[in-house]
Amino acid sequence: MACAWVRIVRFDRFLAGFRNAVAALTRRLGATGITVFAGEPAQGHEAVVRSFAPGDGIPEDPVTGSANASIAALLHSTGR
Repeated sequence: MACAWVRIVRFDRFLAGFRNAVAALTRRLGATGITVFAGEPAQGHEAVVRSFAPGDGIPEDPVTGSANASIAALLHSTGR
């Protein structure tokens, strides 16, 4: 699993126009998809999570148990 921390101020703005970039990235990496997450306290959420799997024909999956479990493990392992 590869991980990069990116600070995103507004997650909803980040998603605008993001899907084409995800499709290109996953094709280049030979990956099925990616999962992104960010804190969103201003919107009343501890965190928001989205999975994108264009390689499987899923443009966006906002409720992914496996992604949530992976993120929880990553956060726990990094002490966040």
